[in-house]
Amino acid sequence: MLVNQDSIVSCWADGGGLTPLHRAAFITNVNFVNLRVIKKILKCCPESAMEVDKNSGKTILHFLINRVYSYQQGKQLMQIPQIGPLKDVKDLQENTPSDLAQKSNFKMAQLLSVYPLQHLTFNN
Repeated sequence: MLVNQDSIVSCWADGGGLTPLHRAAFITNVNFVNLRVIKKILKCCPESAMEVDKNSGKTILHFLINRVYSYQQGKQLMQIPQIGPLKDVKDLQENTPSDLAQKSNFKMAQLLSVYPLQHLTFNN
């Protein structure tokens, strides 16, 4: 995998303004495979979590809100240390991931409302 070779590559935006982390959000719905990819990218380049899409101002969490279809997947996503703090970052339309979740994804809205998740139990 490219991120194993040079971690700086995992922070570069492409011509469309998206980083590999943003692209990982578009692979499919949140599942075991793309959570592993997201974790790997963030391990190599944790600062990439703060990168925003140049066209929309969206973070990785903005992009993932509507791709989480189960509470369990949402918990796994929110346990990635760099993801939770993004819940209140505004995009160019002044929407936070929390705002988007309230409008369209009740499971994620529940999780974001109780972040940080230290008091939630997690069973594999």
